[in-house]
Amino acid sequence: MRFRLQKETEGMLLANLYQLAYEAGVNTYQDAEGHAVRTIEDYSKQLTSDLEIIPEHEREQYKEKYISKLSNYLRAESRTASSFITGPANFPVARNQKKQQSARNRYNEFTEWRDTAFKWINKRIEDAKSPQQKEDEEFKALRSQIISSAATIIGIDNGTERGYSRALFVSNLTGRIERLANNGKSVLLNRCLDLIEEINKTAKKPVISARHKIWALREAAADKAAEIEETAAQGNREIPFDRGMIIINFGEDRVQIRYNDNDKPDEELRRKLQKVHALRWSPTRNVWQRQLTRNGCNAVMQATGAKFSFA
Repeated sequence: MRFRLQKETEGMLLANLYQLAYEAGVNTYQDAEGHAVRTIEDYSKQLTSDLEIIPEHEREQYKEKYISKLSNYLRAESRTASSFITGPANFPVARNQKKQQSARNRYNEFTEWRDTAFKWINKRIEDAKSPQQKEDEEFKALRSQIISSAATIIGIDNGTERGYSRALFVSNLTGRIERLANNGKSVLLNRCLDLIEEINKTAKKPVISARHKIWALREAAADKAAEIEETAAQGNREIPFDRGMIIINFGEDRVQIRYNDNDKPDEELRRKLQKVHALRWSPTRNVWQRQLTRNGCNAVMQATGAKFSFA
């Protein structure tokens, strides 16, 4: 079949799907060929953008799956129609509604697969980073926030920034530092405090006064870091229950539920685990989990019926 506009898609990543895209719009768009060109162009751009982010060794597999899911959607869409295009006489309304729902389902499957794929890919990329890389990236974000907040505070002091609360900006800035100490991120905390000290040297009035409590957090953060390291070195606790195993994972600071392979949660239980008990599914670890806190442990006990001590 010859198409008037098909040549416009030549060289695009998904050019070979042109006929599918045309058929998907032939009964729903007045200009089915124009719709096909726009479809091929839009999805080719999206796939090209995706492949730039995905690790090279996973690109071909991702591309094949992307094309398969998109093709399923386009085929389902080709079975739908619009009475405006085909004419209202004897138009099968009920049957068409079912086909439209099927097309929506295929589209949702495509978008949900893509979202899930990116979550897994990003997780693997993040896991592959060295501790130094992760720390540098976190400090880069913190540095930008500190410099921005400090500039506003200095502007308030100089009178160039009006209508802002200096106390609020100081509170937000020091709150970030305090959270680093509470989480035992001693090295990051020291880098942030060093940065604030450098800013103070160039400001007419210190952004954070020398009397503020954040300057005493270096030692507290180091102590917390040592505590976290000691806890992480402990072996995991495993508590069996009738459908699987509860894991107190000190290294990852998580309380986890691993169900037996032959006793996986059904849809209703999965909804309850997520919506009622605020647990999150980890596909890489094959567990439902929450942060290792008293509330997290209580949620797991409620979800499983098991009893165990938090400590």
